[in-house]
Amino acid sequence: MPASAIRFKVPILAVAALYVTHAAVFGDYIADDAGISLAYGRNLAAGYGPVLYPGGEAVEGFSNPLWTAIITLGAALQLDGHDGIPLLKVLGLMFGAGALWLTILVARQAYPDDDPGTRWLAAAILAAWTPFVFWSGAGLENPLYAFLLLLATLLQLREIEDTRARAWSALALAGVALTRPEGCAFFVAFLVHRVIVVREGWRLLTWAGIFVAIFAAFLTMRVMVFGDWLPNTYYAKISDREITELWRYLVTWDDPGFDYLQLFVLTNLVVLAAAAVGFADVRHWRASLLMLAIGSGTAVYALYVGGDFWPAFRFLTPALPVLAIAAQHGIARLPIRTLALRQTVALALMGVVIYGSIGPSLQLRAQHLEDTLISLQGRLEQARRMRALATALGVKDPLYLDPDIGGPSVAGLRVLDLGGLTDIHIARFQWYPAFFRDYIFKEKRPHIIRTQSTWTRTSRVTAFPEFDEQYVAVDSREDSLGLHGEFISRDLLTEAGLRDDTPVKVPSFAQAVRDTRARRLREDAREREGWIQYYSDRGRRDQFLTAFRDHDANGTLPDDPARLADLFYGLLGYGEEAGAERVRRMAGIELPEPIVLAEGGRPVLSLITYRVLQREMDWAKLQLFFEVLETARSDYKLTLHLSRATVGGVERIARAHVPARGSSSWVKGATTSIEMPLYFEPGVYEMRAVLSGVRGEPQVCRIPAGQRCELMLGTHHLKR
Repeated sequence: MPASAIRFKVPILAVAALYVTHAAVFGDYIADDAGISLAYGRNLAAGYGPVLYPGGEAVEGFSNPLWTAIITLGAALQLDGHDGIPLLKVLGLMFGAGALWLTILVARQAYPDDDPGTRWLAAAILAAWTPFVFWSGAGLENPLYAFLLLLATLLQLREIEDTRARAWSALALAGVALTRPEGCAFFVAFLVHRVIVVREGWRLLTWAGIFVAIFAAFLTMRVMVFGDWLPNTYYAKISDREITELWRYLVTWDDPGFDYLQLFVLTNLVVLAAAAVGFADVRHWRASLLMLAIGSGTAVYALYVGGDFWPAFRFLTPALPVLAIAAQHGIARLPIRTLALRQTVALALMGVVIYGSIGPSLQLRAQHLEDTLISLQGRLEQARRMRALATALGVKDPLYLDPDIGGPSVAGLRVLDLGGLTDIHIARFQWYPAFFRDYIFKEKRPHIIRTQSTWTRTSRVTAFPEFDEQYVAVDSREDSLGLHGEFISRDLLTEAGLRDDTPVKVPSFAQAVRDTRARRLREDAREREGWIQYYSDRGRRDQFLTAFRDHDANGTLPDDPARLADLFYGLLGYGEEAGAERVRRMAGIELPEPIVLAEGGRPVLSLITYRVLQREMDWAKLQLFFEVLETARSDYKLTLHLSRATVGGVERIARAHVPARGSSSWVKGATTSIEMPLYFEPGVYEMRAVLSGVRGEPQVCRIPAGQRCELMLGTHHLKR
């Protein structure tokens, strides 16, 4: 065997040993979310269709169709065992190992003149990097995603060099798009890359046509089965963030997406610096451009969705291999003549990566052992305990409300997803009280409720009066976020609740699809009925104005004065002055004299009115409407300060502003609104409006607990 081959194989074997050893640190950990794909896969293999539990609604509650299909194949071959954990672990580590090997091949293809003595470095960085190894064995689709993206990169680079090569990269990109919804964006990036670096003509159309045909077939199947172009997880996860607001997220220092990226950069500075040196090599700009597109596209997605609550940078794992490849090339570019010295620098970089990974990896291991990492194992044990409780109370098929649904669904419970991933109703209305309250406590009435952490505050499920009336605690605790724990229906404690001899009937998959479509139609009807409050409170301007114009044209505006008042404020806030005035007359709303902010005796801004709209418990939204009286000069800025007097002084609660001129908000005659969401306690609050350094008179209001109120600025009159 040639000496060069031996010099290459020895480091590769060391990398493999490092990867296996590192993966063993995390033991048998599987993320609870992986149980969702496992439950769907098992039900598909058993013939129940793509449902979370037999007879459930056909809802696309997973974001990884291809990964779920692979699990389905494993379940059909009866490789999933008792709880499916070995199958998930083995599949993940296999694709992770494949990604390591592809990393070596992509590095060789992208930077062929790198010293063979350091071609092991990129794979070694990945094998030591906590995010890559942890998520490779966590049971989710991350390793498959990275594997297919690297495969597409390798094939694309080869196809660019050899114009006779077949367009296999389009197939790999289709796999990427079927693994994660945002994977479609990589097709666009690869398409632009091909247009820039090579002239292909019909070959490019063939390449694009392969991807489009596969993805169009998948979309057709999705619409036929689930009735939607997008997965349900899209509505549950990011419906409150807009792609058009990316720049604002990037420049907002406390934005969760920005914080997520900033933390990654700060904890990986050395690797990123080496990668920057590698990307700066203009001799290989074609390969660097493609890998930069992968890295930047991954970062943009993480910014868009606002980061992730899971540890170890899950959403950035697709970018890790290309960053490692670029870092390897950066070391190869250093002006070092001897191989030994270059390998020493490479080993030093590896030492930095290993040192930076020891702490996070050991911390993740400790969290798993303490069951604080939302593991599938922990949720399975909890679900089995809840099933035993329900069985003891005489309920054969309990309905279980929980935000962590992987374990309960694998355990065979009928799960109602508090997080909304597998429930079209909660995903669509986002715990909106007008719908959530009725849906949970009147329509569904789960036998058991479990809630914890931020899900308690987000959903407010334990704060509704119906909760106290209908449920009793099995195990509970209370903190600043609310009342958490496990609760059972009081009905189960009655004599009638102890008898349940009704046989459990499992509907067919076709019936599940029909039931889902019927529920979707019912939610459409609910939305139409409550359109004023729903659209205005959630800031959906276009839908609100469209609905208003339709109702106005058809003569079907509401008769209720309270609903007309909601409509008036919504129209006023969205700049529909004519419609707002017509509704104001219909409702008999009397407006006070506006307060005028002036500078040097010249009126500039008119504060028309504002209201405090309390929507649920201790959460409120402050809404202020204003009108521009004169064209503002370039440096005008309106800032609103809300503060509260406390024993220790004045506590600032919230602040909002309309920036200096540059938008239609500052055109003479414009009517606009500002909104400030806030958490508050009952008390005395003070509002100050500041215009370019000119302080307005403070407006003092009292916010009654648990009530909706409107405060008119001009007269300080409080309407309850």
